[in-house]
Amino acid sequence: MTDQLELAYADRHAGQEANLAAGTAGHRDDRAVVELAVATCARSGAAFTADTVHRLVATVRPNGYDRNLVSSVMGVWASSHRIVRDVEAGLAPSRNRSRKGSKNSWWRGNRQHDATKEAS
Repeated sequence: MTDQLELAYADRHAGQEANLAAGTAGHRDDRAVVELAVATCARSGAAFTADTVHRLVATVRPNGYDRNLVSSVMGVWASSHRIVRDVEAGLAPSRNRSRKGSKNSWWRGNRQHDATKEAS
């Protein structure tokens, strides 16, 4: 069972990396916009969801962007512990109609990760 879980995580990470690479183009770097939005939310100290990030990105990309980049960037940030799930905040209903009432986790920037980075 553990082997299957490890394979599933490897597939998920490979998919995230492929999506992130596709979101980077010389003339329009949507990945950089999403990374900046996640960084802004993480540094704020407040809890945020993917919908928060989408709202920020939409101010820079009002004509659209690959929405999957948000989950890919947040997944990479979570796996490197730059953001951590705020379990006390629970879950928030998604504001995106296409998600059909699914729930979003609340996240916060990881201050311990920032402190370790600054000490280096």
